[in-house]
Amino acid sequence: MSGRPPGLVRRSLRVWDADGCVPAADVLCLREGRFAARVSWRDYDGNRGSGEGVPLAGNDGSGLFRFFGADNVELTLKLLEGCAVNGHWWTFLSSSSTVEYEVEVTDTRTGTTRTYGNALGRHPALEADVEAFECP
Repeated sequence: MSGRPPGLVRRSLRVWDADGCVPAADVLCLREGRFAARVSWRDYDGNRGSGEGVPLAGNDGSGLFRFFGADNVELTLKLLEGCAVNGHWWTFLSSSSTVEYEVEVTDTRTGTTRTYGNALGRHPALEADVEAFECP
């Protein structure tokens, strides 16, 4: 027995900067809150919604979006710092969905927003934007 009461779980506390990204069900914060990502979608029946952002434990640069349920990942988003290579942050977006979607990624320091999307019924390719955001 470890000395802790049954069911007690210890987790680290993360404090978010109010001037940066503040996570919510429909907002995925990446790179210590510097980037905020949101997704809107429309399915074949005309239903619309917002993607649910899911951060990846131990990986502050990548996350997932779900549209229809907890067991149904639709998009993977990754932001890499390429500042030393070409002076930009790089955005990679991978999808396993043919529904219509629009991904909006905002650099909370500069206010710059990049938008990526997919038309209904299209089989999307990997989106690789290696000049997404300028490095300060």
